[in-house]
Amino acid sequence: MPCIRIIQAVLAAGVLGGLLALTSGCAGRNGQPSGGPPGARGRLNDSELEQRADGLAHFAAGTVHDLRSEPVPALEDYRLALEADPANEALAIDLARRHLQSQQPEAAIAAVDITIATGNATGLAYGWRGMALERAGDPEAAAKAFRESVRRSPELLLGYRCLAQQSFQDQDAEAALTILDQAAARKNPGPDFLVELADTYALGVREKVLTEDQVRSRIKDALDRAWAAHPDNPDALRQMGDLYQAGGFPDESIRTFELLLAEHPSLNPAVRNLLHEKLFKLHAQQGETGKAQEQLKAMLDNNPTNPQTYVVLAELATGQKRYADAAGYLRRLLLLQPQFEPVYYELAGLELTLRQPGEALTVLERARARFRATFIMELYTAMAHAAMEDYPTALRHLRSAEVVAKVDEPDRLNAFFYFQLGSVYERMKDFEPAETWLRKALELDPEDANTLNYLGYMWADLGVKLDEALALIEKAVALEPNNPAYLDSLAWVLFKLGRAADALPHQQRAIALMDEPDATLLDHLGDMLEALGRRIEAGAAWRRALDLEENEATRRKLEEGRP
Repeated sequence: MPCIRIIQAVLAAGVLGGLLALTSGCAGRNGQPSGGPPGARGRLNDSELEQRADGLAHFAAGTVHDLRSEPVPALEDYRLALEADPANEALAIDLARRHLQSQQPEAAIAAVDITIATGNATGLAYGWRGMALERAGDPEAAAKAFRESVRRSPELLLGYRCLAQQSFQDQDAEAALTILDQAAARKNPGPDFLVELADTYALGVREKVLTEDQVRSRIKDALDRAWAAHPDNPDALRQMGDLYQAGGFPDESIRTFELLLAEHPSLNPAVRNLLHEKLFKLHAQQGETGKAQEQLKAMLDNNPTNPQTYVVLAELATGQKRYADAAGYLRRLLLLQPQFEPVYYELAGLELTLRQPGEALTVLERARARFRATFIMELYTAMAHAAMEDYPTALRHLRSAEVVAKVDEPDRLNAFFYFQLGSVYERMKDFEPAETWLRKALELDPEDANTLNYLGYMWADLGVKLDEALALIEKAVALEPNNPAYLDSLAWVLFKLGRAADALPHQQRAIALMDEPDATLLDHLGDMLEALGRRIEAGAAWRRALDLEENEATRRKLEEGRP
């Protein structure tokens, strides 16, 4: 009897429990079918029973082939099972999916057409037919299938989304908005439908067809409606939170992520940690320090050795200019992940920012012991030695960085690099190459105020090319009018040009803008005052300079009563 063949096949496959658990149910959230064996629907006559038995036998055989990783015979048996039970839409869609994964769109079309021929197919089958037709290179027929999908199953987003994607491909914003707004106008859609709708609007922006202004309110409306429908699908909630965040709605994003954490305690620990990280950033951006710290505690409680936690902390501390804190986090990260090369250079850069070149060199030597020389390793080593006034060693590492960059990263040889090279030569008082490399930096970035000021001041201090120096420094001041160092340079070059009266207001303003008194600026002020015949005031300025920093030239001017 047929049922004996069925039982034998199922037992051979060892999948009786699996077959009983499967049904010919509807698609999952993203239009994925939940495939299953042919199932009985009502009382069958002997012929129908024989056909159904054959179908079950072929389905069981296909399952056996799947377990044995034999896809070709598995597909054949599933096809025969579908032919025995053409109304099994889930099986038809599963076959279509498998054929599309194997780049066989025609076979996928044939599979869903078996179910469509019964006249009872849902919009899901037509949606999959449309996707297969697109793969086969027939967009017009695909569009027709997608429209039929919408007509038959308006509660599914699949047809709407696929039609919208066709409009994106055609760069037709109006058509895309029309179909998506039609989906949005549906009454009582489920939360999953609305979240996917919001994502499709956002997809139009990512595809550069729709603009943020066109879709921002539409996305929020769809997400708000989804929220009001009490979503409980964790994937949908996570997507909602991301879409709220991307759209610039931090309060709604926070609310959604917090609900996800509260309602789904069994989430994967890595996912929970990621959600706490997102909430940490959102609260920090909102200036909600206490709440941000709560998320930080949750992250550390979940996994105190998670390197990503320290990456996030360092990133946020750097953004808030808490460089010492950022450096501390990176030191702890290197204890956990000593093989993570980029962290060494981030930490070295922070040490340089903190004016701790010795610490930077220690970090870089640790990196040098583990990894081959890179451009950034050599550059930061050079900058650390320059900060320690070891200019020959700094120059040697800059030249090494240049060699590495020419081989591996030629784009690294930019204005910043040549400024470093020129400034080291200047500090070595080798002014000809200093001028060469500083000019090279300006060729690459003519608007770099730092280089404009540096080269102009070098010439002013040397008393050469004063007119060109004045032009460079004036440009730097125009770019950063409240920079006291640039104002000092401007005053100094005017003084060197014999224009002490013009120089004095700039020098006084530079001193007023300084956070702390500076010996060089006060020394320059004394020179300008002395040139204007205001010797008592000049002497007072020089004495203040000497109180800050001993300088033989300044003391001599004070003792002689003249510059």
